[in-house]
Amino acid sequence: IILLPEIRLDEEAFLTRVRETVDRLKHCIVVVGEGVKNAAGEEIGADKSRLDAFGHAVLSGAAETLRELIQGKLNLKTRTVKLGYAQRAAAHYASATDVEEAFACGVAAVKAAMEGKSGQMVKLVRLANEPYQWNTSLQSLDDIANVEHLIPRAWISEDGFMPNDNF
Repeated sequence: IILLPEIRLDEEAFLTRVRETVDRLKHCIVVVGEGVKNAAGEEIGADKSRLDAFGHAVLSGAAETLRELIQGKLNLKTRTVKLGYAQRAAAHYASATDVEEAFACGVAAVKAAMEGKSGQMVKLVRLANEPYQWNTSLQSLDDIANVEHLIPRAWISEDGFMPNDNF
């Protein structure tokens, strides 16, 4: 099950899916994106006592909230794993393209800093698909920071529990 912030969580449907999955496979893995909202539109697991630089509640507890829900309603053993730098920086899983792009972004960032450019972020710009070609560019942080980019609904399964082939 993959829960995306674009789809509000229907607790009963979610619990039914978890139970069906466990009954069929003897286990269930749930991937949850921070920012998933309940039926009332509230972010589950949000720490409203802490705010980010833009005044939003810090999102860092969705998995724990779901763990409590599953344990409480289904009485199933659960465990949560919060991905950190070790998983996000797993260089041994990087493709040659990943490495080349990351290096180029670093070079572009250093060059921009040395030129006194500030308030911008390095981005990759796709030039062509076949063959894959790209370069780097700078984008103003005003265009990026505090802007939410949503996954189109057409890229998510009808029941909302998985990305579909369009994704």
